[in-house]
Amino acid sequence: MKTTQTIIIPGFGGNAKMVVYRKFQKTIGKDCYVFAPTWKYHSIEDWINEYECFIIENNIRDFTAIGFSVGAYIIACSKIVPQKTIYASMSPLFADDIHKWTPKMIRPLGKWRINSVGTYAKKPETTFIVGEKELPIVFDMVKRISGNSKVITIKGVGHDISDKKYFDTVIDLIKSTK
Repeated sequence: MKTTQTIIIPGFGGNAKMVVYRKFQKTIGKDCYVFAPTWKYHSIEDWINEYECFIIENNIRDFTAIGFSVGAYIIACSKIVPQKTIYASMSPLFADDIHKWTPKMIRPLGKWRINSVGTYAKKPETTFIVGEKELPIVFDMVKRISGNSKVITIKGVGHDISDKKYFDTVIDLIKSTK
């Protein structure tokens, strides 16, 4: 299905000024938006609401949504359904996964955020991208929720969307929707 716009949500703490997201905007063109929620002092629910408001306020339709890490999780929990969805190294924040987290994994997000985990809402035309060096918990989650969706594993790459192989894979998927 053809889409006209692309929205990218960075991982936790990421923003549109980061080199990799500026590179996405330059490569994709004027119809590429990088949406970064207000990370500090806001809950997961706040991030999802901000994303949904951004889509509605900017009257964005027929779009591809790409989320990296927590950004992918935000898209997955949103009620808004993009034409095509690309989950890049989605953070395993669903209730079925949280009990597998170590304190070291929880610390950056904070326990209070982890207590408000969302529910995965399946989207049509979904692709999961996973770096070969991701934590096993990420592979377990993708295996559990991907169903018939396409899953791409990038060899030699970890949790890093700025890696050239990772970046090129995302760009190739976007170009296939234009």
